[in-house]
Amino acid sequence: MKRFLLIPFFIVAAAAAAQAADLVPGSGPRCTGQLTGLIARGDAARVAAWVEAEYAAQPPAENPEPVSLCLNSPGGDIAEALEVGRILYDRSVHTRLTENARCLSSCALIFMMGTDQYMGHAEGELIGPHRSMHVSAELGFHRPELRLPPSDTRRSDADVESSFNLAIEATLLLVELANLPTFEDVMIPADLIQAMFTHRGADFFYVDTTGKAGRWDIRVDGLDWPAALDRHSLFNACNNLVAWKNSYEDSYSTEDVGSVESAVEQLRGGDTRLYAVNGVYWNYDDMHSCLISVPSQGAGLGICGSAPARAATLGTSDCRELSDVDPYDEDGVQPFEYHAEALILLPPSTPLSAAPAVLAAQSARATADWQADSDGTASLRRRCFALEMVPEIRGVQNFATLRAAPSFDAEVVAELPPGTRMTPVDPVALMADGPDNCVSLCRNTESFLSAMAHAGQSFDMDGLNACYDANRVWYELRAPGGQTGFVSGKFLRY
Repeated sequence: MKRFLLIPFFIVAAAAAAQAADLVPGSGPRCTGQLTGLIARGDAARVAAWVEAEYAAQPPAENPEPVSLCLNSPGGDIAEALEVGRILYDRSVHTRLTENARCLSSCALIFMMGTDQYMGHAEGELIGPHRSMHVSAELGFHRPELRLPPSDTRRSDADVESSFNLAIEATLLLVELANLPTFEDVMIPADLIQAMFTHRGADFFYVDTTGKAGRWDIRVDGLDWPAALDRHSLFNACNNLVAWKNSYEDSYSTEDVGSVESAVEQLRGGDTRLYAVNGVYWNYDDMHSCLISVPSQGAGLGICGSAPARAATLGTSDCRELSDVDPYDEDGVQPFEYHAEALILLPPSTPLSAAPAVLAAQSARATADWQADSDGTASLRRRCFALEMVPEIRGVQNFATLRAAPSFDAEVVAELPPGTRMTPVDPVALMADGPDNCVSLCRNTESFLSAMAHAGQSFDMDGLNACYDANRVWYELRAPGGQTGFVSGKFLRY
């Protein structure tokens, strides 16, 4: 039977005499087996037997340990490669490219078919892609080549028709495998197939940036979560996670959000910091915004948000209410999705080979940025009109007082030490007697989304700070002991 080959241009002449690829035991749990060399006829049957043997060798379990296949191949027979890919998908086999591995042409298609069967679900449910590459590995795609008989032999109409039909059949099989479902998308998204078919021969389309890896759901090894995050890291995360839902972009314009520094606001300090981020995908009616939760220790962050212009939502809701994400609000819905893949923190054009150095530089810059961050006072005051999260007592040496009315002349209900978290009874601010400008300044402040959109622009922050420092702004709150009363906003922060 004639075979349709997807192979690099520079090894076409050797393909006819190619031996089967080598399939040998791997070096650990992340590399159960290794497939190296040119993909040739018979490799699919050998891979199928190996997979079954690996699972059979495990003790009976509801969720067996995953089998992983490491690849290092220049390509080869596309029909055989697609059969291997189908086996990996059906049997939930991970794929991986180790340090300095090269996976080109039909090998790249095998790589993209690495999958995982999510635990706790019946067979066939919640399949997700599971493929990873080291920052030093090469992953390259190009379109299939139609191989006719050599020019020095007679080409009959039957030869041409047969070769053409084989090409169509292989292409249909590729499309079928590419569109196999995952719990969020398909195994090989259409924009990667499109990029693949725009390259031919030795001109490969390489997955060589963090943005390409992120868009096509490829995990990246050799890139550790940094010790600290700067504002650029958070800005990138908000934009990357929206963009990667349906496209690859190599840069993001800040035209609608101003500088990155003004697009990222710290809302709450403490062990778990909460940030608001303005993203880049705006339209006339809707903002692109994210709320990001960052622990002071450990890897990863929580994120939720929405970009209506891209019909994209992060997390379990669009989280347009700060109370939804307040870690101290017992009624909050906590709609975060959690990410610990460091590539989300980088500009999408970052070369994979340079990603560790770029991330290290961001982390070094972030150490100072983290220490210099706001303590949560400005974010509360910028939303003076109504409390949107649980505030805590700040700016006192011993205690602040909970009063029976919004005045220091009123009876003391309780003494509140620094750090006491208070529950709003009525979130709307009350004004003590004084100049009318404080009333207008506070009423002109806005809620989370609009305040973030105009951070530092639409408000007279100096005037607002003067009102707070003069004890003009009060809030009705409940103390942990159950007492209710009023606290001057001067002593509150998020």
